[in-house]
Amino acid sequence: MILLGASNLTIGWKSVVRMLQRGLSRPIRLYVALGMGRSYVNGSQFLARRLPGIRQCGLWDALTAENDPCCHAVRPLVLLTDVGNDLVYRHPPETIAESLEFCIGRLRQWNPAARIVISTLPLNSVHSLSPLRFWLARSVLFPGAQLSLSQVLEESVRLDQLIHRVADRHPIRLVRPQDEWYGLDPIHIRRRCRDDAFRYLFQHWEEYGSVEPDSEAAPVSPSLPSAAERQVFGRRRLTGQPHFQSPEMTVSAY
Repeated sequence: MILLGASNLTIGWKSVVRMLQRGLSRPIRLYVALGMGRSYVNGSQFLARRLPGIRQCGLWDALTAENDPCCHAVRPLVLLTDVGNDLVYRHPPETIAESLEFCIGRLRQWNPAARIVISTLPLNSVHSLSPLRFWLARSVLFPGAQLSLSQVLEESVRLDQLIHRVADRHPIRLVRPQDEWYGLDPIHIRRRCRDDAFRYLFQHWEEYGSVEPDSEAAPVSPSLPSAAERQVFGRRRLTGQPHFQSPEMTVSAY
């Protein structure tokens, strides 16, 4: 299982793990590339921590090096989310879509049977923003960002169109976020909605909920994983993977 995204996967980590265990048989081998402010395109910084762009991270080499035949005996499940995050970094929609397609290509190269789901942009939530709410959200979530509300609205529509074109070129299912998941914050799923939101996203894998989880297996609660490579205060930090390992779940982060 592979999850790619940014802040929603990060702040919703407990819900992510809980919903995976409730809907899938175990053991679960989970690869993630996530993090607050994470970019698909280039390296990104949040406070003192910097992470490589998802397309440049070590996940792809880790998958290529994976020699366990079990990885190819089952259909990998993949979720790509938080795709609109790169608009804040002023990456053009075309560049973001190209990075998305790069990730899809690497996944298909690794295992052509991968079942990929993409969560599209919360367009209704974004387009409901008043100028004041937009200013507050930009100031709190992305201090220093200079993009205007009109730019966000125009580029989010363009990116959404490009995501649909990418999906049309591949057998990929798109999932539209539900309006009720969002409140004053237009892009982050509300705490009380996170279990329902991730269950809804995961249900678009046909395998989710089709097999009763092992009722005798105790749920595990791995902490939010640290990426294999990152910079903190400008210094390179390496963390061995997997970050978490048990008979029920293995988690590796990049």
